[in-house]
Amino acid sequence: MNNLLNRLVHKFLKQPYLLHCRMDEGKGMPVLFLHGIGSSGDTWLNVALELKGAPVRLLVFDLLGFGNSPKPIDPWVSYSAEDQARSVIRTLRQRRVHGPVMVVGHSMGCFVAVEVASLRPRMVRSLLLYEPPFYVGLPPKSAYRLRLKAYFALFNAILKRPTDDPDHYRRIQRLVSRSFGFELTDENWIPFERSLRNDIMQQTTLEDLKRLDTPTQIVYGRFDKWVINDKKNLFFNGESEHVTAAQVPSQHHVSERAGRVIAELVRAEAGAPVEDRDRVITQAIESEITMAKGRSNQKKEKKKEKKEKKPKLPKA
Repeated sequence: MNNLLNRLVHKFLKQPYLLHCRMDEGKGMPVLFLHGIGSSGDTWLNVALELKGAPVRLLVFDLLGFGNSPKPIDPWVSYSAEDQARSVIRTLRQRRVHGPVMVVGHSMGCFVAVEVASLRPRMVRSLLLYEPPFYVGLPPKSAYRLRLKAYFALFNAILKRPTDDPDHYRRIQRLVSRSFGFELTDENWIPFERSLRNDIMQQTTLEDLKRLDTPTQIVYGRFDKWVINDKKNLFFNGESEHVTAAQVPSQHHVSERAGRVIAELVRAEAGAPVEDRDRVITQAIESEITMAKGRSNQKKEKKKEKKEKKPKLPKA
């Protein structure tokens, strides 16, 4: 009976699934946080701590197939960005959030954030995209082509795993978890595979973002090996004035350092006048870079002191 009802509601009536809400706290401007593939809302713990007491309503969802959200394996669930976005919109409405919402995405969560803005532009106030893995629609540069070829070779190898060899399956699962920092289990492996195939590998996000007029801030991690960093702003070729990009000294995960920058940008959106937005963004990122350089210099000085204090052996 449950399977029949599930088929009726989700396949024929096309009712999106409700997502698990990991956090709904605070008062003020609603800010929705969306994690990446093979992860959960725990991704945003650093940011949530930084935003404690800020004039914002923090909403953290587990995306479909991950964390504590439903993990349907029915063939009509593709785990595309549209599938995810429709579940996000339904869950926002169920929690009486009608907008305008600032949507913050990490990795695949960036694709879902852009899709939400595409489906319900009036619902979204602005977008903050941390480490969007744009792989489709990039300028024809040889350096990009080489990296994309390597990425897609790896993705295809993951998707071609033999289902009749459980030991090999476990090895791939462990390798992917270690390489990307994913939280992969037997339970979320099918959602992961379909998300990789239908969201990451068949993405349209870059072109979708160019068609929007939603204010968008992209933040890249300078040391991220899984995302192609648009250092020279080539992806948009000056055609999308609503999109600005910057980088922080961080890798792909939402580190404490990246969390501080993201939290500062959220505070700016909640309190700073619109015309001050770019200035606040620049100040937040420059401040974090300065702090990072300071910490790096301190480490170098300590190493130098240790080296100088180390007794030298007399020459023979």
